[in-house]
Amino acid sequence: MIDRYASRLKNAGSEYHIFPIVHVLKLRSVRHFPGRPETQLVTEGSNRLDFDEALLPEDSWDAPLGEGAFEVEKIADVRTGRRRRYGRVHRDFLVYW
Repeated sequence: MIDRYASRLKNAGSEYHIFPIVHVLKLRSVRHFPGRPETQLVTEGSNRLDFDEALLPEDSWDAPLGEGAFEVEKIADVRTGRRRRYGRVHRDFLVYW
């Protein structure tokens, strides 16, 4: 509390870029839910079981490419042009097929 009507927020080191002094009327208390469990279940990543993994075929992640579609190996360069209407930027990509 700075004085009776102002308070300083502890936002140093966060991604929020706001002025740290606010009026007391703008502050609210954090909601508290007494029925919500507070324990967190933590299991090792190797011990987790994925039930859907057994149902998926091996090549399910390799979707077939449609007509006129190509698989890009690498994006070599990106050229950025002027801003277009509604704030869009025109970009040209140099890719390796």
